[in-house]
Amino acid sequence: MTNLSYSVAYTASSAIPPARMVEHEKCFDSINDALNFCVRLSCLSCRPLCVIQRIRGIDDAVLEGRSLENEIARRRNLRLES
Repeated sequence: MTNLSYSVAYTASSAIPPARMVEHEKCFDSINDALNFCVRLSCLSCRPLCVIQRIRGIDDAVLEGRSLENEIARRRNLRLES
């Protein structure tokens, strides 16, 4: 059995200047939970930086930048439609 987990790195606010931003991390058991957390963060004016997939504690894949923004927007639109 593979020990698979996901972590979301995020900032609690859009600090100015960016050097003052404090990065936080929260772990999840599923990619769905991690991405839903990203949607909630963006609604609270927080900034999700990346979603990291870990296998047995080792970073395996990262969703960040434009790809993460697109996924957050897609999920936010799905929520508005339901």
